[in-house]
Amino acid sequence: AYVFYFKGVLRLINLNIIYIILGFAFLLRLASLRFGYPIEVFGDELSNVIIAFKVLAAKSPLIPYEAGAFLPPLLSYILAPIFAVIGVFGVILGIFKDVADFTSFVTLNREWFLAPARVVSVIFGTATVYFIYLLADKIFNRKIALLSAFLLAVNFLHVHDSQIGHIWVPLTFFITAITYFSYCLSLTGEKKWYCLSAIFIGLGYAIGQVPVVFGALFLLAHFYYVRKTSGGFFDKNFIKAAAMIFGLILMFTVLNFYTFYKHFYDVAAALFQVFGFNLAPSAGYNINVSKVVKYSFSFNWIFMLKTLFYTNPVVTVAAAFGFFVLLKKFRFTDLKNIFLIFAPLGYLLLFSFLYYEFNYRYVLPAVPFFIVSASFFIFWVLEKLPFPKAKSAALILLIILISSYSIAASSLYSYKLL
Repeated sequence: AYVFYFKGVLRLINLNIIYIILGFAFLLRLASLRFGYPIEVFGDELSNVIIAFKVLAAKSPLIPYEAGAFLPPLLSYILAPIFAVIGVFGVILGIFKDVADFTSFVTLNREWFLAPARVVSVIFGTATVYFIYLLADKIFNRKIALLSAFLLAVNFLHVHDSQIGHIWVPLTFFITAITYFSYCLSLTGEKKWYCLSAIFIGLGYAIGQVPVVFGALFLLAHFYYVRKTSGGFFDKNFIKAAAMIFGLILMFTVLNFYTFYKHFYDVAAALFQVFGFNLAPSAGYNINVSKVVKYSFSFNWIFMLKTLFYTNPVVTVAAAFGFFVLLKKFRFTDLKNIFLIFAPLGYLLLFSFLYYEFNYRYVLPAVPFFIVSASFFIFWVLEKLPFPKAKSAALILLIILISSYSIAASSLYSYKLL
């Protein structure tokens, strides 16, 4: 009876292991919830909070150019109703006398509202773990998907940034979701994958502009599907999806034109510097000339590689080996290689070229894809073992080897934030 009970427990754990991983990922990322109060200790956190309150005060999603909102608006739009609910319940429960009292409290203590921004980032971070599981399962199998989800759940860089209420973890979520929906589109061509891809490209642009570049995967997936089915490129589903993408991008650009202008000008300044020219400061945006002059493409790449290696050395090495195995096992133009190798490497290449000042967090969107390649490599190694009975023990050892650094770094760092 005990044997049957034990087997039943193991079966239940196996069926629900992804939810155990997600629960662990969520709790690990919550460690910074109250860290540093009432001081802003992480960059860019307070900016979204301030703009969210300005949106509430104006009772309009339109953010004036004069507000200088340098970050895309979607995170502020997500936070605004949360802050409104806090204010309403605060008045109902007698914490605040009225709306004016709540407004006064916000003015004097706006740093206390960093907590909701961090919770939103935690939710997006946990959702990214789930979407990388879905993507790896769709491309390979459930075993690789579970290992990918676990490795992302404990990845130091992803854990670290999920604990901060800025745009880079939500931005990475949208990139991962766009990739998953696009891959599904390439397989079935169903209308829902066109719609979901389009919506997430548009919302990704609103959260951080960068995800719109991954719209190239949507175009490629559509091309693969119509070529496979001998259909026309400009079919009804594609035209509708393209219209949705264009409409969402236009809408969010109008709602916060300053951020579009700033980032466009920054990219132009970097490109001008590459070709030996200096872009004159704009009347509407004072570019940091001293930083532009120091722009170095080679420095950006060195910084990027150091970030990847220092934050997760074993996974980085395993991912590199995974790239070689994938290229050997599948055709060079196979979507598996394009989505897992060329897309993240292309992103890093493009943005190390376009950013005149490269920050560690810019590496983050490539990390989930590298983790899938590393997980694929681990199971490829297991297949090559000559002793089948030793595979279970080898798998445990390999998982410990590839994840111990991340688990230790993420756990110790999170503990210090409590």
